[in-house]
Amino acid sequence: MRDGRPWVAIGTPGGHTIVQTVPQMVMNMIDFRMDIQRAIAAPRLSFVEPDIIGIDEGVPESVRNELGAKGHKISVRTLGNAHGLTIEYDSRGKPIRFTGGSDPRGEGAAIGY
Repeated sequence: MRDGRPWVAIGTPGGHTIVQTVPQMVMNMIDFRMDIQRAIAAPRLSFVEPDIIGIDEGVPESVRNELGAKGHKISVRTLGNAHGLTIEYDSRGKPIRFTGGSDPRGEGAAIGY
């Protein structure tokens, strides 16, 4: 929600990774001001039980190596199949644009008319 109106709808399949993936995408939009497509496509990480960090293939190797050097058990994997949309409103509060995003690592596409 933003200004009392729906602003973004975003989601992903993945069982226990859902509660890690969705906040990362929302953080990308709010904190890093990415549009919906960039927020979904950005590299992610996931804590895998019991003590492994799943690192998206898009995370630079130098970052993966640094985490490994600090003792983290790293598993490089594909973390994605998210989709989402944002809604823009005019000055009267009427929806005027829906913008979709689709994870390039997964299946599907954001298509509008």
